[in-house]
Amino acid sequence: MKKTMKKTAIIAPYTRPVPPVRGGGVQIGIAEVVNHFKQFKPYVFSVADKELPEKHIIGNAQFIHITVTKESMRSSVFDIWSLKEYVHYCYQIAQYLNEIQPEIIHIRVNPWFVRPLKRFLKYNPKIILQHHTCPFSRSMKSWEIKSIMNSIDMFTGVSGYVVNREVLSPYPVYEKKCRVIYNGINPEHFTPYWLNGSERKKHRASFGIDDHELLLLYVGQIRENKGVLSVIKAFNELEKINKNVKLMMIGSPSGGSDKPDKEQKVFFDSFKKEIANKPAIIYNGFTGRNKIQDLYQMADIFCAPSIVTETFGLVIAEAMASGLPVISSTRGGIPELVGDAGYMVEHPEFPDEILPLMQMLVSDRQLRERIGRSARTRIENNFTWEKTAATTEQIYLELLE
Repeated sequence: MKKTMKKTAIIAPYTRPVPPVRGGGVQIGIAEVVNHFKQFKPYVFSVADKELPEKHIIGNAQFIHITVTKESMRSSVFDIWSLKEYVHYCYQIAQYLNEIQPEIIHIRVNPWFVRPLKRFLKYNPKIILQHHTCPFSRSMKSWEIKSIMNSIDMFTGVSGYVVNREVLSPYPVYEKKCRVIYNGINPEHFTPYWLNGSERKKHRASFGIDDHELLLLYVGQIRENKGVLSVIKAFNELEKINKNVKLMMIGSPSGGSDKPDKEQKVFFDSFKKEIANKPAIIYNGFTGRNKIQDLYQMADIFCAPSIVTETFGLVIAEAMASGLPVISSTRGGIPELVGDAGYMVEHPEFPDEILPLMQMLVSDRQLRERIGRSARTRIENNFTWEKTAATTEQIYLELLE
């Protein structure tokens, strides 16, 4: 007799749908993780989108899309709450959950979903809240955080940094409720240069990069707190010493648009002035996910020394999977990702900390290859979606014991 699989409901933020037809790091991660579940049947709830049906199945996963409009919220059931979209989103999801009755409810990103959902549920599942950023420490009062922590069975973060900052440091009493579920990537999507030299050569030629030139790469938002100016200033000094170097910068000032919003316009204008009339610096703007692998494959060194605290560092993981030696910073969860398979600076706002690492890697081909191979191995062993899925299901099982 075939054993019935236990069920889990994964609730995505109501900003973008899953499958990720509109992109979004969290949404991409959810789609990847459920694809690797082996012990639980996942029901994935996300916002409706015109490109997706209300319900559909991919592999073992059932995807259900929720429509949220002002008209659909005009009901007395919300009088005691508010007309905020997330309340109605939770209400509609709860109707499905009461019918399906999954043993686990896994809320991604939004702590504000916890209490409305519990209010609308007619049974008692185990509830997990997973943070990818730090909303507790950034924008919530202590009583709100404690109320949420008392309402859930497990809190997880995408790095130890997230868990420590959000819960363990300010509220150590909840230590037994905390775990880390690292993000992952698909290493097979990022081919190291040593596995496909002909493709690398072709991509480099398309940008006018010669075989003898060394390419440093930055991928990320074009914002001051990402260390962009530090990279440029360090590179300017590097070029004075070595003329066979180029720097490529990939990214946009605001989301997926090359047009800056008001907040970012001043910095973006100064960025453009900084790179103007510098042929060794190539700015390629926003680049879609289907092209980004080619750019990693072209590069020799990856440099993204974030000044702001990063909860994980997805672009760093992608660069490592591509076999690149990375120069980053010790901010946030980055050290957990990089380990001893790359280089980190303590003060990324100072270019003179970055320059010596650039010089060292530019001058030593064997070092670049050794660190790059070590980086690739570290990703394969620790940061894949398969690993993320296995850790997630193990936590589910522990909660149900």
